Amino acid sequence: MRTWQPFTAKETASRVIGWLPHVVDCPNDKSGLTERLSGCENYLLTDGDEDLGWMALQQADAWGICGFVIRPEFRNRWLSREVLRSFADKVFTPTRPVVLFDTKVPEVLKLALRLGAKRVYDSGVNGQYGLTADSLKGRLH
Repeated sequence: MRTWQPFTAKETASRVIGWLPHVVDCPNDKSGLTERLSGCENYLLTDGDEDLGWMALQQADAWGICGFVIRPEFRNRWLSREVLRSFADKVFTPTRPVVLFDTKVPEVLKLALRLGAKRVYDSGVNGQYGLTADSLKGRLH
């Protein structure tokens, strides 16, 4: 079953070092990658023992998705209701009701819009795309 699992920065770096640096601009050594991932909540999309993707959340003024990658060989095959429910369970908490997307990356903007994100105009995040648990869960029924 495909699900998002939390990992420490060190664990995440050890698991993704073989493929993540080939997909996104990031350090290609474990110590550099661990340092880059520190300060983030790191999640891996897993299917049994296989890692299909990576997601990182970070808090600045508001919580945001600062990294999101599905391995190229699994793209267009990973998105299912179960995976999105698992995503929602990990991302949304009582203290994190809205998650912002870093839309400078076209793939992240495309994902945000596909999931139902809307522009947010309050709390100093004017114009960024945000997603709420209710808006995502509304798309899952």
